[in-house]
Amino acid sequence: MVSECGSSTCLHSPFTVHYSLFTILNLSMTDAPILLEALLQSLLLEAGIKQKVDRILLLGSSTNTVWKVEIGAHQYVVRHRLDDNLNVAEKEFFLSKVLHEHDVPAVEVLAIVANHHGVATLSSWIPGISLEQAIHDYSTMDLGRAWFSAGAILRLSHGIEFPVAGEIVGDRVEPFESVWGQWVLEGVVDDIRWLQNKLQLFQIDFRLLERVVSKAQVALENRPNRLVHNDALPQNILVHPGKNGWECTGWVDWEFARSGDPMWDLATLDFRPANLVPTAFYDGYGHHPAEPISSIYELLMGTWRIRVELEHGALWEWPPQKERLRYARDLPNQIEKLASML
Repeated sequence: MVSECGSSTCLHSPFTVHYSLFTILNLSMTDAPILLEALLQSLLLEAGIKQKVDRILLLGSSTNTVWKVEIGAHQYVVRHRLDDNLNVAEKEFFLSKVLHEHDVPAVEVLAIVANHHGVATLSSWIPGISLEQAIHDYSTMDLGRAWFSAGAILRLSHGIEFPVAGEIVGDRVEPFESVWGQWVLEGVVDDIRWLQNKLQLFQIDFRLLERVVSKAQVALENRPNRLVHNDALPQNILVHPGKNGWECTGWVDWEFARSGDPMWDLATLDFRPANLVPTAFYDGYGHHPAEPISSIYELLMGTWRIRVELEHGALWEWPPQKERLRYARDLPNQIEKLASML
């Protein structure tokens, strides 16, 4: 539903880059910024919500400014897009419907507005804190059940099929310019060459690497086309204490989602050299990713991310940069290991 009333992603890249700045600000509706007030009034009108707003809370800012809105006993989320990208807002609305149709716990997008004040969405509120925060604040607690249920919910979303691999634009999939395997591996040789020159830590057999890439493309030829979250990190997993311990209440921030190989999400979450993801997650998901797929995606995750960090100043906290650097220093062995699998 869109009213026309008056995590940037690198283009042509399989990877997601976004920078987050989290702040906390409590405001009454009378103290709300004029821009937010105008957008919120339009969203509530579009959603048919007539009650008075009691309080708003600024949750954070990245590709969106995100606000929690309290109206009586009900809570909502307003996401004001900083890039005014209506396509992404429509994509979130589309994916909200698709996820709910497949019984995947997720926020429900209730309204979209696009006007001279900007582009914004109003969504339902899901209780919980990020798994990232839970790991940090409750490290002594058993979070196994949270990991288990996070795996089970991700597996549900990976059951959603699309006809082709590609970018989700609005309510459709635009196919990639090449098949999934070619597209996802397109820049890996250049990334490794850049790392070799930057770090000056290793000598790479690029003829072997070219053969590995060629065979890896073949290995990825028949991968399924499923809904891929594409930013599958603990910061996007909500968890909440329940009667049986901590449970996952849903995966959030689907704005970077694509159609592609679901194992891409597992590689994003679980960079295996860091040993951060417990077995409980895979118990919930149903299985571990198979070889050589895991090692192919591990090569991509390890090399591309460390290049972006060193070249552009980005920083992923999951896994820690030191783990990717350790992997990069061992690239000759990693390439030979992957060659033996293909």
